[in-house]
Amino acid sequence: MTWPEIENSALWREREKLVRFCACYTCDADAAEDLAQQTLLEAWRRQDQLRDPAAREPWLLAIARNACLMWGRRRGREMAPWADGDTADLLSDPASDAEWGEVADLLDRAMRHLPAETRRVLTERYLEDRSQAMIAAGMGVSEGAVEARLTRGRDALRRLLRTEFRAEAEHLGLAVPAGSGWQETRICCPFCGRNRLQAHLDRESLELHFRCAGTCTPTGTIVSGMMGERAAALTSPKSILMGTLQTCHEHYDRALAHGWRSCAGCGRTLPVERVPLGDWKGGGIETLCVSCGVGDSASFWHLALDTPEARAFWRRHPRIRALAPWESEEGGRRVIVAGFESMKARESIRIAFDRDSYRIVPGAGAP
Repeated sequence: MTWPEIENSALWREREKLVRFCACYTCDADAAEDLAQQTLLEAWRRQDQLRDPAAREPWLLAIARNACLMWGRRRGREMAPWADGDTADLLSDPASDAEWGEVADLLDRAMRHLPAETRRVLTERYLEDRSQAMIAAGMGVSEGAVEARLTRGRDALRRLLRTEFRAEAEHLGLAVPAGSGWQETRICCPFCGRNRLQAHLDRESLELHFRCAGTCTPTGTIVSGMMGERAAALTSPKSILMGTLQTCHEHYDRALAHGWRSCAGCGRTLPVERVPLGDWKGGGIETLCVSCGVGDSASFWHLALDTPEARAFWRRHPRIRALAPWESEEGGRRVIVAGFESMKARESIRIAFDRDSYRIVPGAGAP
């Protein structure tokens, strides 16, 4: 095998798209060239595995994504931080691989509507991976000014995706579809791994609901409640869900630490009840206000998914399924373990909770 052979093959015609994909995925333009070449080399070696020529593009992008992830792990970096996570979720969604060219084209056209200085700071920060200090020095302004321009730029990009480019953004999963009622999303249910999630998002009341289309839980509900400030400012359903899970993690961790939480309805102080594993409710925590009837609950699956470690795992593996919680012993300590496994790779994550307090046990629960 020689490079001229690859250059004269059908694979080579995809090189420019692969470079763009790797640049956006890694935020490192220099690394993107090498990663694209690695992708082409690996694809050439494995081309006998491609049965359907029409599937060449998603097949190549899957190889490129793996190369980018390996590159990121070697450097301890998170992939694709573009636009505060809104488009990062789409870039890591395998269901969108075949549409990557459309996504890149849409973002490129939206960026052209921004002022030149705004485009410059966004490009240098997120595509060229320059620090705010480096950008400030190059532009002759303060770091605070750069940070302000980055914030304005991200907000302006979101507005464009919600207005002028909304139809395209909705088609590609970058924006929540307009209208009331339940909307199907591109997100695979993290509990069953088979069905898509449906979302009911009301930006006026800030209420949100996510449910599994296959109702893999008794009610089908995955998350239900109020959008936090972080989630309300986001655009894509996956980003809104991730922001909400982060808020839930902080909320439930604080409630378990104190043993109580304030009722969302009337503000009364409510004790946190620990539901045993094996109970008909499946185990977890719950509160119920007898005065106003407002309740709140979280299963061990929910508590595990809320953690930063599990959310990062879900970003790396968009199609996962929950492992049935079980009791175990870690270093002489009784724990309850809940976790998730990838449905496309032999990887899993397990989160351990102290059996008595239900607080997370750092470092425990590993495979």
